[in-house]
Amino acid sequence: MAIPALALVVLAAASMTLLTMADSSLKQDRATKQSIATDLVADAGLSAAFFDLTSGGTGNLGSEQAPIAYDGASYFVQCANDGTGVYTFRSEAQSGKVRRRLELVLAKSNGALGRWGAFGESSLAVSGQVLLDSYDSSAGSYASQLGAAGVNGAAQHNGDIGSNQGLMLSDDATIFGKAVPGPGSSVSLTGNASVSGSTNPAQKPVKLPPISVPSFPDQGPLVASNMVLGSGSYHYSSLQIASGSTLTIAGPAQVVLGACALEAGAQLIVDPSAGPVEVFLLGSLTMDSGSQMFPSTMNPSDFVFSIVGDNLADPSIVFDFDAAGPTSDTKIWGSVYAPNAHLQIDSNFELFGSMVSKELNLGGTAKLHFDEALMNQAASPSDNWTRLAWRRLP
Repeated sequence: MAIPALALVVLAAASMTLLTMADSSLKQDRATKQSIATDLVADAGLSAAFFDLTSGGTGNLGSEQAPIAYDGASYFVQCANDGTGVYTFRSEAQSGKVRRRLELVLAKSNGALGRWGAFGESSLAVSGQVLLDSYDSSAGSYASQLGAAGVNGAAQHNGDIGSNQGLMLSDDATIFGKAVPGPGSSVSLTGNASVSGSTNPAQKPVKLPPISVPSFPDQGPLVASNMVLGSGSYHYSSLQIASGSTLTIAGPAQVVLGACALEAGAQLIVDPSAGPVEVFLLGSLTMDSGSQMFPSTMNPSDFVFSIVGDNLADPSIVFDFDAAGPTSDTKIWGSVYAPNAHLQIDSNFELFGSMVSKELNLGGTAKLHFDEALMNQAASPSDNWTRLAWRRLP
């Protein structure tokens, strides 16, 4: 049967319409797939930038002029740090004519040492004429920043203290910063004790990670007098630094000490110029009048004094930061980390850095100056990271 010419025209038109619709659907499908693929490339860029940052890089990868090739597409990432531990990553990817921009905002907390001037996991009491404030070692010495916050005798207002329990402040204790008790706990202020910042409780407790101590053969006792310990790995049953003399430990080095005693005027100096220096104390500590511990850079972030000993379980272990009493005048530039210990300060001991322990009592005329530079130490995967935002940008 012959098909009328008009019917042929109609059928041809219908066929063209179906072909056009199919072609349009295929194009739309390809565009959707390309859009999704470009999103994935932009996301891969964010992951690569985070890995770069926590591996010692800047988090900046490629550039708009020189993007990084990736599976037929390309991307570049820009990373910015606002100085408080908040990092903003912006990743831009392109595949063909499709362009996608993603933003990731992360907050870094490098543990208690990068957060607190003083922290006592189970308890923290501050009395006497103790002063806590802060300064920024990357901006100069503490002395050069005195009065920066408009208060005589103090520098900045970030000398925060905290605990997982309540906080007890008495006498003339002065905190230029926040006093943060544990969840559901509060701050007890008696006498003339004062806090310049908030006293709101923490949302969650702070967990102090254990110290991982390297294992080396015990080399017996070491008596040091104006001595340099070269880079390497050491374990001494005890260290005694003679009165008025120095022991310099050159990095990279790991030093494990069964006990440590600094006689009057003695100095323990770590030199990180060629690599980091790690010091681990298993037993007792004695710091006599005028003795000091510090890095050669005078930057507290270059020295962590890790106290492994547990004097709560073993009372024979003694940590005496002020053996000469009220006139000890002992000083440390660095972070003291003692997650198992009770630390007691009763003199004019002075710390530039951070002090964290299981239990902490601060009294006398002690001064603790938190180094704000600790908050901006190089990022690493072991830091605590919190995602603040992830979004697609126009």
